[in-house]
This record gives sequence, C-alpha cells and structure tokens, in this order.
Amino acid sequence: MEKNIPIVALHNIDKTSYIQSLADVERQISAYKNIVRLGISNTIRQRFNITGDCFQIFDKRAGGVLFKDWEWELIPNDNPLKDLFETKINGVYTYYLDTDEGKMLRGADNYYYFLTHKGKSQNVDTQMVYDWAKNNINFIENIIPILPKINIKDSNDRRLLLGVFDNIRNISLIMLNSNIINGSSTQSKLLGLSNKDTGCNINKWSEFCQNVIKYMKLLCFSENLDSIYVQEVQEFLSSFKKNYIEDIKQILNNPTSINMNKSFRSYREIDNFIENYIAMNYALQKIKASNPQVLNRQINFIGATYGGLELPFIANEILNNEILMSAIVLQSKYNDRKSDDYLSKTLDIQSEQNLTESFNILGDDNVLTGKTLQSMINLLFSNEISINNVAIVRYPSINRVNQMFAEDSAIDTTKFFNYIQGLVFTSPYTKIKEDAGGQYLDALGVFNKDRRRLLEYLYKNGEFTENSEVAQIGAMYERR
Repeated sequence: MEKNIPIVALHNIDKTSYIQSLADVERQISAYKNIVRLGISNTIRQRFNITGDCFQIFDKRAGGVLFKDWEWELIPNDNPLKDLFETKINGVYTYYLDTDEGKMLRGADNYYYFLTHKGKSQNVDTQMVYDWAKNNINFIENIIPILPKINIKDSNDRRLLLGVFDNIRNISLIMLNSNIINGSSTQSKLLGLSNKDTGCNINKWSEFCQNVIKYMKLLCFSENLDSIYVQEVQEFLSSFKKNYIEDIKQILNNPTSINMNKSFRSYREIDNFIENYIAMNYALQKIKASNPQVLNRQINFIGATYGGLELPFIANEILNNEILMSAIVLQSKYNDRKSDDYLSKTLDIQSEQNLTESFNILGDDNVLTGKTLQSMINLLFSNEISINNVAIVRYPSINRVNQMFAEDSAIDTTKFFNYIQGLVFTSPYTKIKEDAGGQYLDALGVFNKDRRRLLEYLYKNGEFTENSEVAQIGAMYERR
C-alpha cells in the first residue's frame, strides 16, 4: 500500500492485545460521550419544555420523534396534528407506532412500508413503490391545510411538526439515494450534491434534503419561530409534494431502468437525526481544533451511501452552509470487498470543484472491520483526492471482536480521536461467540438489536402483509 494512504483496517493482529486497545478506546469514549450531548440536550430541554435529555424527544434506538404516553394524553384532543397522527385504517394506527412507553411518530404504512410489506429477500416491485408513495402523498396532503392552524410557539406543536419533518426527511433521503444509485454505472462514483450539472433530480433532491435538515435544526434549537416559518413550511411541502409525484411517475413508467432494491431500501441503520447531528457537531469541532489550517481551505464533506448520505447536509448546516457536499458510491458487495483492490480502480468523479485542493472529510454511519472505510480511502487517494479526516457516528464494541477476527479485518483504534473523529454512540449489535462459523448473528438469530425491537413494535401494531419481514418476526415467536 502506498505510504501516503492512511491505514485504518488492520490484518493479522494479536487478538488479546487488540481487545485491550479496544477496551481502552471504549473507556475514553464513555468518559466524554454524555458530555458531548449535554449542551444540545440543554437547548432541546428549553425548546420543548421537557425535563429529560434529547432522547426524550427522539427515540434513542429507532430515531423517531417520541412522546411518552402521559405527554400524549395531555395534548388537547382538538390539536389538528395530534388528530392526524392518530389516523386509523381498519382499526390500526397509520402514522404512529406504540412503543412500550409512548408514541413514535413513524407509521407502518408510510415510514416503514418496506418492512411491513416486503420480505427480507423479496424484490421491490412497482406496486410496492406506488403504494408507498401514495401513502406518503396522502400524509403530506393532510398536513398542508392544517399548518396555519398550529401554534408554533407551543412546545407540543413544535414537537409534532418535528415529527412531520422526520417523515419528510425519510422520503427525501430515499429519493436522493434512488437518483444517485440509478445515475451510477458499474463504476464507483463520487458526485457533488449541489452541482448544477450533476443531474436535475440529484440537485433537486439534494436541495430538499438540505431544507429538511434546516427546518429540523430550527425546530430543535431556534428560540423564536413565528407564522412566517409556518408559511415557508407550507410552501416547501407543496413544492415537495409536486416534485415527489412527478419523480414517482417517472419511476413507475420506466421500472426496468432503475435498481428497485437498492433504490428503496427497507431500513436505514442510523435513522436518528439528533444522533447524527450530535456526532457530526462533535467531529467537526475536533477536526477544526486539531487542524487550524482548515479554516483557510474549502471543506468538502463526502457522505458514504447509503448510511452516511444524510451526514453532508448536517455538516453543511453546522458549518453555516459554506461547504461542498459529495457522495461516494462503492460498486461492490460488502462480503466481496477487498480494500487493496481499490488501489487500482478508477473513480468516476462528477464535481464542478477541484477536490484535489479541498480539505476532504469522509463521513459514514459506523465502522467495525474497517473494510469499507479502507476501500473508500484507497479509492479516493488513488484518484488524487486525499481524505484529511474521517467522521463516524457509531463506534465498535468488544462484543463484535469475533466478527473482526473471522474476517481478518479490524479497525485501527490508534486512528481514533485524531484521524477518525466523532465516535459518540455505540453500534447496537449483538455479541457473537468465537465459533460463530462466519455468521453475524447471535444464538437467537439477531444481528442488530434495534432492528429487532422495531420489527416487534411493527408486529404489535398489526399492519403488515403475510410474507413481510415483520410477519416473519411474528412467526418466529409463534413457533416457540
């Protein structure tokens, strides 16, 4: 490997010493991770008139906007947004899920449609896309006329509107991902997310994503919101709906021209706006503190699709909309990925800017074996785009060490806190045995604890099709 390319994935390492180094890293993270979110939690506590931290507003494990049951009951029943979220079809809630302690403002028929209506190995078809879009369009059409009736200075209305934007955020990211994926050939690609020549749809959906992040940030942190804000939101949602309908029609009229399965993914692993915001805010603070020269250079933030696609927009909002934003697409499957192979691959670069001169930050949702991260770094460096820093939301824990050694790849913990920043939240993976036989699942067949919990809530909600992933979870319990 070339000397100037940072090595973040280690091979042929001693297991005992690596566990010790990872344990020390987790010790350091545990000392700062609560402090990192303290200031943000204090602001959110004031804006929403709550006594808890930011995870009283956002479900800590799924990411949706949350109300405790007692909080929900105290919202007046004539509140139009509450009434909308309580919509039922055939006796089942459409726009929110009951958790064990409250209500999460994400629905089985819109937000989680591809979990409740598709099997894990089943292909996405045009009927699914049509139904998913129709449900979301109905949701938006019901919101627009009631916006003038809400009181933006009321903490409950502010929180309910945040739940609306969390749903719009999901649509925006899915539609942007679809356009990026289907604009890519078999070659790996780096593309600007705000380039006028990138492609009309990519530019358009990038703008929608950025606006959604802006509105969510204002709701979370701005003290003074007024009727002008509500009017702007109403106009935004009207434009959003119009473009959404047009693009879905294009997809349905040309279904063979796109990769449906990669375009409409069932699940986003880190699907929590505030978690991503906290981690990126901390990462950028640390990067600026350790690289004073960055203030004199153009920053380019590269998000790794699919999981890191939201991160450039959050970084741009944190840095006052003054940075470049890009997305990178690796054309390979995780199991087939060998980082050294990317030292000789050509990257299709579609950007108006000269990224060889910018301060480049690569962002992703989590890191475990380091294979994907190393592959992206190798590919970018080999195409003369240096990655100056990496920003990661979630860090690996000792419970997945056996997976790292089964794959002979482990993230280099000496790069944490200097080259790799962020690392505020732990990955929600199960602990696997040493003799797992190359499987990622624990003895109960679980890999991601948060995904399993969500599937259980969706099953208890009662809206799902017979062969869906949610139904399969229910069948597992019924057999016991």
